Amino acid sequence: MARVPPFLALAAAASVALVGAIFFLQVTPAQAHEQLASSSPAENERLTAAPAEIELNFTNEILTIGAIVRVTDPAGITWHQGEPTLTGSRAVMRVDPALPSGSYTAAWRVVSADGHPISGVIPFTVETGIPGTTGVPGTTGIPGTTGATDAADSAASGSDAAAAENAAGSAGPASTSPSGPSGLLRSVLIGIIGSLVAGSIAAAAWALARKTRGPKRIAEPRAAPKPDTTESVPSGPDSGSSSG
Repeated sequence: MARVPPFLALAAAASVALVGAIFFLQVTPAQAHEQLASSSPAENERLTAAPAEIELNFTNEILTIGAIVRVTDPAGITWHQGEPTLTGSRAVMRVDPALPSGSYTAAWRVVSADGHPISGVIPFTVETGIPGTTGVPGTTGIPGTTGATDAADSAASGSDAAAAENAAGSAGPASTSPSGPSGLLRSVLIGIIGSLVAGSIAAAAWALARKTRGPKRIAEPRAAPKPDTTESVPSGPDSGSSSG
């Protein structure tokens, strides 16, 4: 089995670490924030009488500072009274008893336990009853209307409200705001990890290219031939010693 070069293994490990870090930074913080679990009125609920208060219930406790709940009509007129009351994971805002029939929006903003702000909007409608009807005592509806007709309308609207609340609960929590220090921290960490991985990959590519080419060899200078320093021996008849 061929052996994987160490630098390639390092680059692969760095890439896996980058993918895991991005997934962790993007998913884990979002799961840590509190979310709106339910509300009264529910989203898009149609009421037969003005609500006395707006109630918000969250998945965990919220901070007692920075909470805002505003009830407004399409003309921008506000119909809430005072400031919201916060208890644990519950926020309550009083509504003006003189709230007439029409469409309204309850806009809210609270701070979760980890300091991250979350916000949302809950639209609801207060319907007008049929005036001039009378009937069974003790039934109530929109001011100025009484009777069995109003009681029937109230029962039907109650069923619709329950269905709307269930639908709102199954649709998921209200949207959260991604702003804040946590978003900046995630961006910085992702940038740092990305730079480290890019540097590791570049180093691995350089090492692989160098290994493929091999080290550059420098030609050694050839030594000059050495001169022959031995003396030649003469040959012939005169080369011997003379006798006489």
